[in-house]
Amino acid sequence: INANSIGSVNRRYELQTFIDSHNLDICLISETKLNQKQKPQLSNHQLIRTDRPNTRKGGGTAIAIHNKLKFTTINYPNSLKNKVIEYSAIKIKTNNKDNLIIISIYATQFTGQTFINELRKLMNEFKLDRASNYYLIAGDFNVKHTSWGDTDSNDRGEQLVAWLEDNYIQYKTTLLSPSTPTFHNAKNKSFLDHCLIDMRIDVEDLVNGKLKTLPYDSDHWAISFKISIVVETTSFIHNNENQFKTLNYKKANWNKFRRCLTNNYNEDSPVPYDRNLSIEEIDTHITELEEKIVKAIEATIPKIKKREDYFIKYNNKKIKKLHVYKSFLIRRLFNNIPVSSQEKRRIKATIKKTNLLIHREFKKTVTAYWEAQIKTIDYKKHQEFFPKINRWLRQKKDISITTLRIDNDNSPLNTHFITKFPNLVSNNQLIATDADTKLYIIGKYLESINAPRYTNLGTINKIEIDQTAAQIMRMKNLMRSQNTTFVTFSDNNPAYQPKNQHNDPKFLFEYTEVQNILKKLKNKTSSGLDNIPTIVLKNLPEIAIKDYTILFNNAINQAYYPKRWKSAKVLPIPKKDKNVESPQSYRPISLTMSISKIFERLIKKQLDVIIHKKKIIPENQFGFKSRHSTTHALNKFLSDINKSLHSKLVVGAAFLDLEKAFDSVWINGLTYILYTKKLPLGLIFLIMDMLCENQFYTWDGASLSTEAFHIKEGLQQGRVLSPILFNIFDSGTNEAALLEADGVSSISFADDRVIYVADSKIENITHKLQDRVNKVNRHYLNWNLKINGAKSQIVFFRRPCDQLNISQYNKVRKAKITITDKQNVSTEIPKENAVKYLGVTLDHLARLVNHHRVQLTKARNAIRSNARIFYNKSLSVKAKLICYQLLIRPHLTYAAPVLWNMGPTIMEKMRRLERSALRSCVRHYRKAETGYVERISNENIYKMANITRIDCFYLKICRNYFASLKNLNNAMIEQLCCPNDERSADYCASGYIMPEIFTYCDKMGILQNERNLPIIYHENRHCRHKMLKINYQEYDNLKFSTALPPVDIKDRSRLSEKYWWLKNDAVHLQEIRRRTLWDRNNQQ
Repeated sequence: INANSIGSVNRRYELQTFIDSHNLDICLISETKLNQKQKPQLSNHQLIRTDRPNTRKGGGTAIAIHNKLKFTTINYPNSLKNKVIEYSAIKIKTNNKDNLIIISIYATQFTGQTFINELRKLMNEFKLDRASNYYLIAGDFNVKHTSWGDTDSNDRGEQLVAWLEDNYIQYKTTLLSPSTPTFHNAKNKSFLDHCLIDMRIDVEDLVNGKLKTLPYDSDHWAISFKISIVVETTSFIHNNENQFKTLNYKKANWNKFRRCLTNNYNEDSPVPYDRNLSIEEIDTHITELEEKIVKAIEATIPKIKKREDYFIKYNNKKIKKLHVYKSFLIRRLFNNIPVSSQEKRRIKATIKKTNLLIHREFKKTVTAYWEAQIKTIDYKKHQEFFPKINRWLRQKKDISITTLRIDNDNSPLNTHFITKFPNLVSNNQLIATDADTKLYIIGKYLESINAPRYTNLGTINKIEIDQTAAQIMRMKNLMRSQNTTFVTFSDNNPAYQPKNQHNDPKFLFEYTEVQNILKKLKNKTSSGLDNIPTIVLKNLPEIAIKDYTILFNNAINQAYYPKRWKSAKVLPIPKKDKNVESPQSYRPISLTMSISKIFERLIKKQLDVIIHKKKIIPENQFGFKSRHSTTHALNKFLSDINKSLHSKLVVGAAFLDLEKAFDSVWINGLTYILYTKKLPLGLIFLIMDMLCENQFYTWDGASLSTEAFHIKEGLQQGRVLSPILFNIFDSGTNEAALLEADGVSSISFADDRVIYVADSKIENITHKLQDRVNKVNRHYLNWNLKINGAKSQIVFFRRPCDQLNISQYNKVRKAKITITDKQNVSTEIPKENAVKYLGVTLDHLARLVNHHRVQLTKARNAIRSNARIFYNKSLSVKAKLICYQLLIRPHLTYAAPVLWNMGPTIMEKMRRLERSALRSCVRHYRKAETGYVERISNENIYKMANITRIDCFYLKICRNYFASLKNLNNAMIEQLCCPNDERSADYCASGYIMPEIFTYCDKMGILQNERNLPIIYHENRHCRHKMLKINYQEYDNLKFSTALPPVDIKDRSRLSEKYWWLKNDAVHLQEIRRRTLWDRNNQQ
């Protein structure tokens, strides 16, 4: 069919009706005229499409194929670079394992030899001359020739006929033409739509050897035919993964599920609790318990009901009547009933008018349907609120793996691919299009990342560590061979509730502890290879929780990590701004089994206690530690920077990038560190067992790779223990490289490390920084980690040029830091004026102005991308305000406690952005009656929204942050809590204000006045000038609107006891108390 657009709902309804009325299995469509934003759907058919690039309108092809047929989309070859021929292609396997290639084609009216050249290229790229490839190519060829009924021939028709005469034997091809003209316009009729088909395919329903034509609402009639070939259908396939994707967990009756699972226990005995289990028994019971849960899921969880008719939600009686009437008129024209030319014109005009009425009616029904759906979004039902918002108003792009291209560059991995798939090689390049091959290639690439890449071969360090690790492994194996355990379970000491242990930390766990962990799980429906999501684990009956507790405790008792839980599925996600045709451009998202995460949480509880007691992880490591965040790391770093700049020193900082840090963790080295830190031997055995023999399958969201890929080194992503184990592995870097000595400081957040030195002499900074970078580099090479010099950065934080002498400036400009690898090749670390560290853009003058601009841009983009939420008439105001606070504000308030000293102009930009968002939320704009001139006051906008203004909210975040610092159990941060008042005043005067000076400024009343107005963000000062006046009475030159919403005016949170710096001597506190008392008296 040349559909002449299926972009609108009524055009798709026309296509759907046509497919249903003629009972079509496959429909080849040309001129779809779709763009990337449109996602049309059909009932019972999948739509495979190729759109024209956005620069060219019109065109486009598609194939609608019935769900019962199993097929593979062919993404390469493709027609994206063609001038004339556009096509979509699929491949269907026949029962004798041959290929049936179906191509929907559209040829533009471009003249010249290009059409034949591109047709020849198509036949060659699809290898249609091979005996194993059957094919048919059908669509709008835009060719004319007298041999199939046209009154005259065009150049393309002559070229096609000549090409057929020369190539019909090589490609086993024949051309089937329509029995009647397919193109109709006011001037003439032409045979433009044809089918090139393999001679070996039997074609039925021909009319005198030509294709049957059918009426369709377009300037082209459709051509129809039936082929006889046996192909595979989905009825022969059992895809367990897809089966579980169709389950509707949110509609589940969990009481019924628990009863069903409990009844399954009546058929089989529960897990023994009164004796120790062997490793084989643990594995067997894990599998049996998993099968019971899956059986209960299949029996009780309802399936997602898929609409048989996609258009039923939009259709009504009027549309049906109009469509029946239009079909009658089209048939009347098609059947060539003798009518006058005047009558023909009248019928065509009536069809056009009917189409317009159908379009208008569809527009009404679609609008009415979605208005009704969106009105069902209730912000009070928190479990449904965001799922509905995301499903209807925040649709994400589908994750898919595109065609992969592998160059023959003689690398071992690429050579392996080309040797394994020689039939996919073209022009010295492997091109993978089918899912199995792409999953294998990406899996092998990810496996190579986790393969040993030792940077310390032959070193004494490696030899000693490998020997120690081998000794620990022998001890573990000896324990296994002698069936030695740590505890004996019995009736008096049941495995689901072991008695009080003398171990410190606690070694085993009671089932109530496991139950509490399960209750706190999120209602996620994603799952690992066992197809048991966390929402199911959260609703397990007590008997199943006890069984899992028995298995957990027995596994810990045996120092055994169950083999079943070592397998994961990995979803490759394309990296941003990377070439998606390269396997290196995909980031692995590892989905481990949910129950294994519960087991690892129990182990982590033990590890956390030991780490805290033995102080294994240094205080300058802020990543993946309880109550620590990126803000704490930034606080410490910016505090030291501002303190040094205040003292007129220069700070040289090296931001080091570790190459594939988690994937490169040396397992023997980690084992050695755990052993030397004197962790319990059973815990070391258990962690060793967890890290050995892991594997994964690659998954594209629909199918799994047939082959498992192995992780021989490194920490598997997605595991609960991986971050804390990396911190332990990296814990010796400070001591080895002397990072906290001789004026050198260092901060880490997981694998992001910064080393910095403050001094008045640039040569001293360069010398110390180079020395520490060399020591860190040598330490990492000894422990199988590698610094990526090209991605690392050097920044010299300093005062402006007018406050530096020329020699200092020249030395900063010429300063150079290098990294030397194990081949003694030196790489200069790039020197920059700005660096992005932990999400904050730090400039060399420490003004942080660029960061605010970046965040404002992100917030604006977030508003644009969520325009369907904020500009929706049917969504309630409260729901939109919640979305603003959760989707937009976090961009503006990230790391607020270290960025609070910004200029009023920057904050005003944030307030303007907020007011713009709030106007769209409350739907309060300038009105047409006033000629769109009368402004809406800021005060009214905030009153209607009734949410805390952005600057007041900013200060609240800062107060809560600094109030929590004293309870952090980190001396490095706690020492920042109580700055000296006199020195704080000096810092305020210089403009180099440390983040923790916030408490002093808040006490002095220079942040908010007694009316809760944030005067710091209204005082007239340039964003580059960070100096603050100490006397709040001097803040009299306020700019910008000072209108506050009622919720901010009535706010009395500053009286809270947790704000320890706001005591009796704090400015404004007495006035706030007086106003509070006055409000209470008025209420009485």
